[in-house]
Amino acid sequence: YICIMGALLAKPWATPEINGWNKKEKEKLMNEIKNFKWTGQVKTMNVLIIGQVSAGKSSFFNTLESSFKNYVSSTASSGSAEGSLTRGVTQYIITDDKNVALRFRFFDSQGLEANEQGISMEDIIQVMDGKDSAADKIHCVCFVVDCAKFIGMDKAIITKWKEIRVEAEKRKMEPLVILTNVDGYCEHTKANPSKVFYSEKVQDRVTAVSTKLGLNERVVHPVVNYTQQRSLVLEIDILALYVLREIGRKCTVHMNRS
Repeated sequence: YICIMGALLAKPWATPEINGWNKKEKEKLMNEIKNFKWTGQVKTMNVLIIGQVSAGKSSFFNTLESSFKNYVSSTASSGSAEGSLTRGVTQYIITDDKNVALRFRFFDSQGLEANEQGISMEDIIQVMDGKDSAADKIHCVCFVVDCAKFIGMDKAIITKWKEIRVEAEKRKMEPLVILTNVDGYCEHTKANPSKVFYSEKVQDRVTAVSTKLGLNERVVHPVVNYTQQRSLVLEIDILALYVLREIGRKCTVHMNRS
């Protein structure tokens, strides 16, 4: 049906590897994520998170961690601010409900800004290459993009993203896009996050983002971050875990090639 909220499609615009929105599927995803294997001596999958100021980078990390715990986590400081809340590059690890660390390290970079205040290209390249040691080398780059703010985004930031994409591709990494705030953009998704792949509005935004950043639509992943929710929502967890599994797959392919 069509209303002011936009259309819900009869068929999903994408068919992700999610076999039901239930506890069994959540357990299956968590199990896969905990059991990634790769060759070599590196102990963790290293993920660089890049995004505009207030795009939802810290909230995305908190959502990933929340999906492994029995409560909504706020390990990473998040919220709207005039400048970037994340100074330089901060490392985060995810721990599960038993406080056991997953074998992921997230390198959360200072927010991209149109002026010279944000993280520089030189800094990003250093982080990608493992500035201090081979153990810190990045295996997957994620762009975090606010679904609602993307169309009005400064051209200078789009240019920076394209430069980062080229540098990632030189290192045999195809960046992923984490599309946040889809629930703020689409009322259907806000009411039920499992409807995200039936939302015409979200589909249109996925197409716009992939076109503007020069990436394939299949690497643009919508998520619903925990922002105002005070308790866990199964559909939010499954969507986040699905994306984390995709990140893990990208990491292990890259690591096994290296």
